[in-house]
Amino acid sequence: MQPLADALLIDGFRFRDRSGDAATAWITASDFSFLTTYDESGAVTTSPELVEMLCHVEAMPSAAHQWQRYVSGAWVNVAGATASTLTVYPGGEGRYRCVVTSGTLRVETDPADA
Repeated sequence: MQPLADALLIDGFRFRDRSGDAATAWITASDFSFLTTYDESGAVTTSPELVEMLCHVEAMPSAAHQWQRYVSGAWVNVAGATASTLTVYPGGEGRYRCVVTSGTLRVETDPADA
């Protein structure tokens, strides 16, 4: 396992390995937070309508993705989330990471909060 514990924030929302290892993975996102507002009548508006996260990977041919969410102190696979993109809707806020595998190589992104 190669966790990307030593990460660097680049371009606002890019988390990337600093170690120079052969395989790297990082997350970019359209936004990392939802904002809920209430107007004078009490109507609720949440924006954005969704947050789209993209798991990038370098130097891993035929990489397989698995998104995970941090729940009650443990990383849990998000059911069916095996594409490079994960869409999070209001109410789905939380801490996410992407686990990328290719053969015996495994790389985890640093967590990103949505």
